[in-house]
Amino acid sequence: MTNLTCAKIKRELLKIDPSLTADDSGFRAQVIMVSSLQVGPNIRKLAAFTKYPISEITKISRNLRKNQVWRGSKVHAAWFEKDGGIALACDTCVALGWIKRIAAERT
Repeated sequence: MTNLTCAKIKRELLKIDPSLTADDSGFRAQVIMVSSLQVGPNIRKLAAFTKYPISEITKISRNLRKNQVWRGSKVHAAWFEKDGGIALACDTCVALGWIKRIAAERT
């Protein structure tokens, strides 16, 4: 991913869903998630990059780590692949603690 500013990330996310506002919890979660691709899933780095409170990032981090979206220093997400919008929406719900990411059973 190229070097992006937080402002650029916010602008791009608002293009995806113009009904969101800067104070919307889903939008803020998405900013944190996409920012993690730029600076890594590190709470302090994300707080410095996004200017969001560490307490907010910590909650999101816990949910993403518990569901293995963030593992160690890696982000495991398909947000920019073919159906990335669906993946981003689902992982936003994971980040907010609304759903859990469950691996599909193999048959």
